[in-house]
Amino acid sequence: MSVELVFLPQAVTVLLIVITLTPPLAPPTPVVGGKILSEIPILSGFLNQSVVVYFMYAAILIAWWFYYGTKVGLETRAIGENPKVADVVGVNVTLRRYLVTIIGSILIGIAGSYLAIVVIKTYSSGMAGGRGFMAIGITIFASWKPQRALLGGLLFAAVEVLSFTLQIAAKNFPYQLALMLPFLAVLIIMMIFKKRIEFPASVGDPYSRE
Repeated sequence: MSVELVFLPQAVTVLLIVITLTPPLAPPTPVVGGKILSEIPILSGFLNQSVVVYFMYAAILIAWWFYYGTKVGLETRAIGENPKVADVVGVNVTLRRYLVTIIGSILIGIAGSYLAIVVIKTYSSGMAGGRGFMAIGITIFASWKPQRALLGGLLFAAVEVLSFTLQIAAKNFPYQLALMLPFLAVLIIMMIFKKRIEFPASVGDPYSRE
């Protein structure tokens, strides 16, 4: 807030209060990698990043190990395919669904905080810009497999970078079309790979014990 004294004719003094509201800026997050990694052309884009990016790599590895290498993970996958069978063998389907939903919501929150704290460095209304739709497209493209989700995320991120590059490099390129490119890529890839996409048989279906 700033206060200014404005002197007008007729010796009238007016106290003018100007209030400027600016969103708070997030403090810089630590970057892990150092000067050596930042000079490597390809690896710098993957390794010289915020700690949140390294958490993403770890989360993918942990999710892959959990779902394919542990008994609890295999039971959780079975719930997605046939919750009734999992219930028969003693798995608490309701509790397990609540737990994975909570964990998934936490990961979504971390992704949103990365966008606000690291990328934009502040919060603004509508800052996601429809990226939630892209996340759904990545999940479908990945067929609910963590390792393919990483590939899909990198692919769509490259398309989004391409959209910004086109706006800078090609001055006559319609910016509306450039902004549409990531979403068009989601739709096109889903149409191309629609026969290879594997859905869990019971995804989205409620379950209640009879």
